[in-house]
Amino acid sequence: MGRTAIKPGQVTIFKVGEYDRIIHQGRNFWVAHISGGYELTEDRDGNGPSPRRDDSALVRFQRSKAELSREMTLGTVEVLPDFYTLAAKNARALMYAIDPADMPQDTRVRTRAVAIFLQGVKEGRWARSKKKVDAFLDHFTETQEAILHKGQPAPKGRGGSMKKLVSDRYMIEWRQFIRLVNAFEENGSTPNALMKKYKGSEPGSRIAKETQAFISHVYLTQDKRGPANVMDMIGTENMNRELHSRPLLPVPNIRTLQRFIKRMKDLEKIGARHGVKKARLGFALSYGGPTAEKPMERVEMDEKTLDLFVFLTETGLMNEIHPDVIERLEALASAPIEDPKDAKARRKRSKNPPREDNRNRLWWSVAFDVASRSVLGMKILRTPAPSARDAIEVLEMAVTSKVHITKALRTESPWPQEGKPTWVVADHGGAYENFEFQDCVVALTGNVLNPPANHPNMRGAIERYFRTTDDRYMPLFPGRTFRNILVKGDYDPRKFAALTDIELAECLVRLVVDCYHNTPQSVLNDRTPLEMWSQLNGLHEMAHVGEELRRKAFAISLHNRHITNDGLVFLGLTYGDERLQELRNQSSKSIFSIRVSPRNLQRIWVKTQDGRGYFPLDCNLPGTENLDLYQWKATLLHLRRTAAKDQFGSWEVALRAMSQVQRLVVKARDRAGIAIAAWTTEAIRELERETVMGAVFRSKPIPDYGQEINGLLDPGDGSRNHPVETVIDTTPTLESEFGDTTDGTPLDPNRFSTATQPEPGKRRETIRVGDREVSEPPLPPSPPAAPSHKRRLGAPTAWKSNKES
Repeated sequence: MGRTAIKPGQVTIFKVGEYDRIIHQGRNFWVAHISGGYELTEDRDGNGPSPRRDDSALVRFQRSKAELSREMTLGTVEVLPDFYTLAAKNARALMYAIDPADMPQDTRVRTRAVAIFLQGVKEGRWARSKKKVDAFLDHFTETQEAILHKGQPAPKGRGGSMKKLVSDRYMIEWRQFIRLVNAFEENGSTPNALMKKYKGSEPGSRIAKETQAFISHVYLTQDKRGPANVMDMIGTENMNRELHSRPLLPVPNIRTLQRFIKRMKDLEKIGARHGVKKARLGFALSYGGPTAEKPMERVEMDEKTLDLFVFLTETGLMNEIHPDVIERLEALASAPIEDPKDAKARRKRSKNPPREDNRNRLWWSVAFDVASRSVLGMKILRTPAPSARDAIEVLEMAVTSKVHITKALRTESPWPQEGKPTWVVADHGGAYENFEFQDCVVALTGNVLNPPANHPNMRGAIERYFRTTDDRYMPLFPGRTFRNILVKGDYDPRKFAALTDIELAECLVRLVVDCYHNTPQSVLNDRTPLEMWSQLNGLHEMAHVGEELRRKAFAISLHNRHITNDGLVFLGLTYGDERLQELRNQSSKSIFSIRVSPRNLQRIWVKTQDGRGYFPLDCNLPGTENLDLYQWKATLLHLRRTAAKDQFGSWEVALRAMSQVQRLVVKARDRAGIAIAAWTTEAIRELERETVMGAVFRSKPIPDYGQEINGLLDPGDGSRNHPVETVIDTTPTLESEFGDTTDGTPLDPNRFSTATQPEPGKRRETIRVGDREVSEPPLPPSPPAAPSHKRRLGAPTAWKSNKES
């Protein structure tokens, strides 16, 4: 592969460690750091780097950091982080891990409670005492009640008492909550820590268990803590045990003792000598502050209404419509707003009432990186209020490559900001307090952080960005609204509205990528956000978001799916393999849950019967490798308008329709970029109900008679002179079908006489061919004669000249 020069800032430099596995062209590689890049060595046995193994015959090649990062962005290289670590090996031994979204609601609620409580302990707001824990549980219960009631007053129960919608089925007390907190910390601070434990084996020391306990107690509690002193204490303990006729402690080797002490954690040492609480608070890192030093360390999310009136377009194909049609649509939409009373009187007088005005202000949702002051992702929302799915798609855009958007809009600068965030900080809006969004953040980062309400300084970076946008960029657009009536004067923003939401999306992307990211800022020491991202990214390489993590965080869950004769059917596409056939063999009435990624319909994930994970399932139809949900929806709508009713389920017809709309849809989707609508579970169900309507797409079967005909022509007994006519229809004769078949060779006039034919069942000895006689295999019995009027369908007729006709 040729190497091309890559300018700094053109691509994001991702972090690749020596414990990561690289998958390149279907092969597995382990990584070794070299000057300026990496050396990749093939891993054939799956054990990673080993000093005892001969690696001379393995495949090796080198890549620079920029080249490997570009291949990761393009998807030609996949990285499995920490694959060769001991924890990862133990996790693979468990086969499956429960996703946060699939856990019981009680476990999910308790996970959020524990995470918020630990963050409050780091900030000094809570403590591990009965009084503080009870106060926190009351506060958390009120927060959950507010989320469940969706901001509405709580309904009243019988007798006028307030009705509670408790999210935790089994309420817990403060002692049990402290045990949950301890289990959460001791098991990796993951949601699975609060589920049923699946313990795996872990290699440990060869020192006897009772000796390990004695060494740990002595070393952590005594003042003299050298290995020699510990050996003396073991000898003293054995003398006391011998006097009291107790079993002696096995004495380890001094080198073994030194290795055992070296592996002991500093956290355990401080906890034993100064207390567990002080050790946990002293060693735990706090990310509650509004500052960050690494890229994607702190990602702030927020939304606001744009101070601008625009025309709403129903689809993302506005740029492909004829200009005359656009002018007529804008003329219809720009009718002056009249008083409701006058409108009602006009409707009584006119048969055609005026159309509803579609000029409106839009929501703008943004994900912002604090360290580099860069915009990671953003969307323009046409919905009345932001939803959890909108926030999830903004977060997915923040961790995904945005090359297709910059290429479609032809921006001057790149948009390389992407990677896995460490903390996601959001306010208490309805989109961010939703369980679906919080489960997505926990699956992506393992953390959840919601600063206190009514404290915008905790999200100061994104609030400052919104103010910069309002002051610097909003005055450039016609139809701008004003928050100050004195500044507005007699300016009517509705009359001056001239942009559509698609055009506004294009303008905002250009302003962010080409203007804002290239503007020096004082908080960055007069560097631009693009330069700051490039500098920080060179110091701290980013972690890549793989396919498995993307599925856990961003995929859409659909329930109540059945296995039919066509397999699992989703939007008319069929999925199935041997594993699905085995599940159908066990039970034909089972109900399954699947997860779908709108970015790729070639693969879905099916939930296992034991509920411990998902397994991938590929589509059985060819041509779905690069198909996304937007393209398939446009294809379905095009088929409903153009295809006949009996051709709607034909996959060949669907492929032709897909080729017609694919280029236009991809172009319009990329140009719409941040203005395209978000996919929700309700939207997918509506598409299935209104457009697919139970249709299943199938490929037309092509019958293959070759094997059957060959088998009949060669019965297997050595004879190959079985006539072709008997395979299909044996009624016509050779003369009646093909006429004169002679090639000029004189034939024996008595060749058809019965005297020259052998008796049935006897072998003809010889046959004359030219001037010599050769042996001939036996003939099969002649087929019965049929009526002369019946002919083989499609067979050729005897040739007739023009004179005869």
